[in-house]
Amino acid sequence: EDSLRWLGEGARPAARYCNAMALLGLENYREAAVRLEELANAPDAGGLTDRAVYLAQAGNAWLIGGYPDASIVALSDALKIAPEDADILTDRAAAYLGTGQVDKAMADLDQALTLRPNFVDALQMRASAHLEKDDLQAAEADINKALLLSALTIDTNSLSTGKAYSNALNGAFAAGNDMTFAAEDATKTIDLTDISVAVFTQAIQNVATLRADNAAS
Repeated sequence: EDSLRWLGEGARPAARYCNAMALLGLENYREAAVRLEELANAPDAGGLTDRAVYLAQAGNAWLIGGYPDASIVALSDALKIAPEDADILTDRAAAYLGTGQVDKAMADLDQALTLRPNFVDALQMRASAHLEKDDLQAAEADINKALLLSALTIDTNSLSTGKAYSNALNGAFAAGNDMTFAAEDATKTIDLTDISVAVFTQAIQNVATLRADNAAS
């Protein structure tokens, strides 16, 4: 109602933005993203900072709505305006991970963490990317730093709901039955629906130890 009233009063950019936010609230992510992109490209959208914000929000709406490719386009446009925005870089990394482009996600996360070294969200996401590449040591380093910076539990969604963790274990399981039983015993108490930084770190250490023992035998 407010946006319709503002349209009548001539405040068109504010009205269009209000409409887009209302659509987000209604979980109509695709239409919200379209309207935010239209606003970002409109002659009356405001300055470059405003346009970058609209594009970044459009990118997030695309991503939440299940359109990672469209999200990458919008977030890339936002980064043309604000190339050193760590939040937008991290958002685009999430979109890249959503399309399986792990190396590109890693590049964005590396840049984001260069700009903001203590960015916990980027550290957690980069840990997920490292696990997708089966780089347990690098993942552990990022998780340990995130643990030092925050007492929050790692969101399992940022770790692909345990998929990356399971993939890391699969490498250990492939070595043989004895290792399988050992790995299962070491991690049997882990609940992937509520996995803490400390537990996740310990699990990585367990797998790394099992691999080293297997290689030495």
